[in-house]
Amino acid sequence: MRKDHIFVFLLIVLLPLSGCLENGIGEAEAEEVGSISTENMLPVIYGSISLTASCPTPGASCSTNEWIYPVLAGNTMVKDYDGNVSNFGVDVDLDAEIDYEMGGNYSEYNVRVNFDFNESDISPILWNPAGQSSNDGDAYCYQWINVIALDNDGGKTIHPSMWRFDWDTESQTCDTSFRWG
Repeated sequence: MRKDHIFVFLLIVLLPLSGCLENGIGEAEAEEVGSISTENMLPVIYGSISLTASCPTPGASCSTNEWIYPVLAGNTMVKDYDGNVSNFGVDVDLDAEIDYEMGGNYSEYNVRVNFDFNESDISPILWNPAGQSSNDGDAYCYQWINVIALDNDGGKTIHPSMWRFDWDTESQTCDTSFRWG
């Protein structure tokens, strides 16, 4: 008779711990295992965008005096492996929002050009490794930008990039003019 009491006692203690009863611990764990959550994969940016000059018709040949400066251009492609890219472009004021869109079929590696770039958005600052004289030959100017891709699920990829400009020691200004070659 003593063995029966021990067996009943063990059943009373062990059944709730095993999750065999309703609202048991094991049931909650089973629900977690059965649920599947997927995270949005962010778009992947291939290539870069630079400040340059371009022929009015990209890929066409034109004389030097026909070229337009400044324009945004680059060989790029953006892939969204779990959806679609909804927008792609450049952020020049570092607010994490696209200021200039780069058109076309984003999933194809292609030349993209934006002729609407405003020269007033070029605002480089001096960097001088010597830290004293702005007549240093190693001094140059730079401007940070973001290349941004957005996907249809609200995901955003931000790829920081730096544009580099020459420092003109005579005028003590950043030279933002286009240089051939």
